[in-house]
Order: sequence, then C-alpha cells, then structure tokens
Amino acid sequence: MDEKIKGKIKAALEVVLLLVAVLTAAPESFAHGDGEKEPTATGKKGLIYIAMGPSNNVAVLDAGTGAVVNTLAGVYNSHGAAVTPDGHYLVASSRPLKKKGTGRKRPTVVRIFDLSSGEVAGSVDVGGGSHHVSMSPDGRTAYATVASREGVALIDVEGRKMKAFVRTGERANSALSSRDGRELYVVNRGEDTLSIVDLKTLKVKATVDVGKGPDHIAATPDGRWVVITNGYSNDVSIVDVRGAKVVATIKTGRGPHGLAVTADGERVFVSNRGGKSVSIIDLKKRSVARTVSLGDGPGHLALGPGGSSIIVNDEKGARVFFLDPVSGKIQRTVAVWPEPHEIAVFTPRKNNRGALSH
Repeated sequence: MDEKIKGKIKAALEVVLLLVAVLTAAPESFAHGDGEKEPTATGKKGLIYIAMGPSNNVAVLDAGTGAVVNTLAGVYNSHGAAVTPDGHYLVASSRPLKKKGTGRKRPTVVRIFDLSSGEVAGSVDVGGGSHHVSMSPDGRTAYATVASREGVALIDVEGRKMKAFVRTGERANSALSSRDGRELYVVNRGEDTLSIVDLKTLKVKATVDVGKGPDHIAATPDGRWVVITNGYSNDVSIVDVRGAKVVATIKTGRGPHGLAVTADGERVFVSNRGGKSVSIIDLKKRSVARTVSLGDGPGHLALGPGGSSIIVNDEKGARVFFLDPVSGKIQRTVAVWPEPHEIAVFTPRKNNRGALSH
C-alpha cells in the first residue's frame, strides 16, 4: 500500500480513537462540579493549541471548556507550537523520531498553518529537526530551535521563509523573546548555558552559566527575570537578564522540565517528570512553597488565557490538566492523543480577527 495512503488511514484512525476516548471518559473528569453542565465550546475565551508528537498533528482545545474542538494535520512528530497574537497563524515544529526498522527520520521543515482555514499555508526548511517554537511580540517572527545546527532559525511568518539563523550553542533547546522584542534568550542544553542574543545585530551579546541540562524558559510579567528548568541538576535558575547573571538557584523535584509563571508574577509552576509532580515556587521567597503529585509524566506547561489556569500536559497519560494558578488544584482533566508536548495559547482581543473561525 502506498505510504501516503497508509498515513491518511493512520490519521483517520487516530481521530476516531480520540473521539472514542472523549465520549467514553468518566463525566467527573470533565465537569466543573456536581450537577453542573459543561458550558458550550465557543472559542470566545481563547484557544489552546497542543503539538501532539507521534500523533502527527496539533490538537485545538476550547479554553473555556477544555473540549477538543479541532485538529491540525500535516506536521510530522509535532513538538513545538507558537501562535501569532492575532490568532491568524500557528507555527509547528518537527523533531526527529526513531521508529523500529526505519532508523531516525530527520524532518527539516517547520509548518505554518493558516488558522482561518486550518490548512498548511507554508513549509520552511530550517536545515534540521526543529524542537521548540516561540513567537515575537508582534507576531511577525517565529523562533525555532534546531539542535543539530546549534542555534535558532528566525522565520518570517507572513513571508513563510527563514530570514536568518543564529548559532548559540550545543543542543539549543528553547528560545524566548524579550517583551520589547529586542533580545532573544536561548537555552543551550549541551553547554548548560543561556545565550542572550541582540536581535538587531543577530549576535550573542552575553552568555550565562546555568544549571545542568537546561530545558525550558519563561519570563516574569515585567520581563526582568527569566526562569530556566535544569533537568539534570533538579533545580531552576533565576536569571537577571539586565545584569546577565544567575541570582538564585532553587531545588525542585526530580527532572524538572516545563514551567509557567503566573499572571501576577508571584509563582512559578514547574513540572517534575521524574517525580510525577508539579512544584509551585514562591518567587518572592525564592523557594518551593509546595509540591503536588500529578499524572504519569507531566511535561510542558503554559499559562491559560487571562491567567485563569495553568495548563499541564501529561505526556505518558495522554491527557491535559488545568490547574488553579493559586492553589494548584485540578480544575479539569481532558483526554487527548498520545503524546502532548508544547502548548500555544491564543487569547482573543477586540482587535483580533475572531477566535470562532479557527
């Protein structure tokens, strides 16, 4: 049978399996409370896009209900995801995936989806398998880390082309733009460093030593600090980006991976993959306030629209948790495909083109 036909059949079966999982899930997993009806999915409160790894697609969830409302197909082993502020485009990356008897497939293209149609609008060759993706504040540029090239591809979203590549360090893993769009912070997992890139000159202006095996990065709302998870040293680094130095190191659970800073900038939620838990860090005290057990393999995190929740993917459990940003209690659990990874959040605004069409 033709490989393309096999791929289409597999994708169709995955959709059927997801629908079965959602329809047969225990009602209490999705309810807000006893006797309450689940509100209708409208997209008015926002949309959540989750790269689904070997399921080869991106799941679309309604932020108000958590319901899976759509899927975006056409991206191999999707791992990274970033959405433009106006909700028009989604950029999704592809990591190499090893399959039995086939060796390691090395995709080199990043997909750009037009969310008004849900179709792939463009493919950009970045010269290697891409890992995580983030977006510039104006939505014009996407930043995709390419570990094999030891740096970051700068992608013109509207032009659907790579406009530059900046080498930062071994196993460049994740990147984040500053609030003003003038700098890019890049975590280099193979060198235990953070690179601060001047986006005007496209040069690394400073390098900061962090913990062992740095993974994900998030910024405080004021942009003064960035927080980095260090998977091998079981801690997080707090970096003063103005002074280009680590100001605190905080021990977490085993294998810290994803993280999200609350909207008020007071807490950081950190997933501990090895510990099957989430640590909640008090940023003022610079210590772990409490740790809660969660899922089989908590991975990527994101702040929900309006800061009303912390979204946590359970990669091994094929589900998504919505947590209260203060208490850490589970608000909602949603079944998805195997294997949820990076999360992109779209928050509707008056000037946006409208979430309902996506």
